[in-house]
Amino acid sequence: RNVRVDMRAIHNSVFLVVREPSSENPPYRIENRAMNHFIFFRQRGCNSYPWNILKPGETRDYCWEEPMKSHKLTVRVGSINVHLYGEESQDELQSILEEGDDSDF
Repeated sequence: RNVRVDMRAIHNSVFLVVREPSSENPPYRIENRAMNHFIFFRQRGCNSYPWNILKPGETRDYCWEEPMKSHKLTVRVGSINVHLYGEESQDELQSILEEGDDSDF
């Protein structure tokens, strides 16, 4: 059975509110409909967490790593060869994850 859990900060306390799931607010789901690109994503400002990776055609349910922080994602896109083995691919992957403008969603 699924339930919806929200965290509320009130004064110096954090409350968990548990209720039935809402048909108006479904859980997050991230889809990669690209055929030749990987999608790397994580919650904005949560740099200590690893990047989530979606291969072409993959779908994943998602919940916020830090529910009390901003509900935005940092997203990077890389070509299919960044996931292949080899020094050049690893350099390209590192470049994608460390550089460039962040896209917020």
